Amino acid sequence: MNSRNKLLKRMEEFLRCRLAELHPGRTSNRLYDRPSIMISRQAGARGLEVAKELADYLDQFDETAEHGWATIDQGLLAHVIEDQLLPDISQEYLVPQIAEKEPHDVVASMRQTPRSEWTLFQHSADAIRRLCRLGNVIILGRGANFLTQDLQNAFHVRLVGDPETRARAVASEHALDLEKAADYMRSLDGARAQYVRRHLDRDIADGSSYHLTINISRLDPCTSARIIGDSVIEWAGARLLPMSA
Repeated sequence: MNSRNKLLKRMEEFLRCRLAELHPGRTSNRLYDRPSIMISRQAGARGLEVAKELADYLDQFDETAEHGWATIDQGLLAHVIEDQLLPDISQEYLVPQIAEKEPHDVVASMRQTPRSEWTLFQHSADAIRRLCRLGNVIILGRGANFLTQDLQNAFHVRLVGDPETRARAVASEHALDLEKAADYMRSLDGARAQYVRRHLDRDIADGSSYHLTINISRLDPCTSARIIGDSVIEWAGARLLPMSA
């Protein structure tokens, strides 16, 4: 089984277990809401590699992860939406949230728009927020950091690196020479920034939007994952409110 199929199988099994917990009549013994992690990354910052390492690390050391952690990138998010893997569940079966921030304007507008009239971006935004609310998910990109700023269980991370290091990573991943890799990297970074600016009116590089920024030029993916994992465990234990009775 290749890496992509493993991620898909892990995600589908995770969703089956987590959604079963939210079934009407099912009670939970959890005392705390589960954290989720939103990762924004520059091109070549090895985001998926860090996310995989992070999920494995948290599976071992995060006591909230009864069903493990799931890693969800753009492709898997599309799969969730297209196959309707997140059926509508009454909000009373989702963990209540005490928001410190107002939800993004996009979220507010979605509440006023019939689902039948939603754009693809709005379906994506809805899936990201519902996945985040489930807890124990790592979501890569798609504006997830900005879409979940008001969700109390969301931990926000940005992966950066110097251009040379990132270009080498892109060249290795896509079998390109360094010059073409650098061009591709700049194009992808520009597209991601434009996506966030167009849909969410935010600056993807705004450091104040993240709990933690990691420089992958100085730290390998395994070390980066451990730093993020330990930070999340510490943050979740100190910050997340007990579930309502």
